[in-house]
Amino acid sequence: MSTFHREFRYWVAKVSDANAALTEQERGQLAALMQKVAAHREVAGKTPLECVVVESDWPIHDSTWAAVERLSHGLTVECLDKLRLEHSMAALNTLADSIEGHEESSDLISSQSIRDCANNLPKDLELGIF
Repeated sequence: MSTFHREFRYWVAKVSDANAALTEQERGQLAALMQKVAAHREVAGKTPLECVVVESDWPIHDSTWAAVERLSHGLTVECLDKLRLEHSMAALNTLADSIEGHEESSDLISSQSIRDCANNLPKDLELGIF
């Protein structure tokens, strides 16, 4: 299996950062350039570019990179299912962390019940990387 290398393949700017850093004229120029690139993709017969950005401070950042690496080497449906479960468990545990200590109302779901849900997800899937 070849070594996975992260590549610089996309320019990404967070809209709030661009709004704060650029003048109205510069934002217009940026939008025009992006539209030109999108039009070129269309002329070249490519589909519109759609991407998912996961910021480095999100709890699924590392597992997302791991998923990209696995995809670069090829994987089975079972592996994708395991990755989905890993993301689900991470999301549930993050949710539990965020509400822990703020469970005064009996109408709210408890952080422990969320953790129980995460812990009851199936763990018997094997990684099927080929």
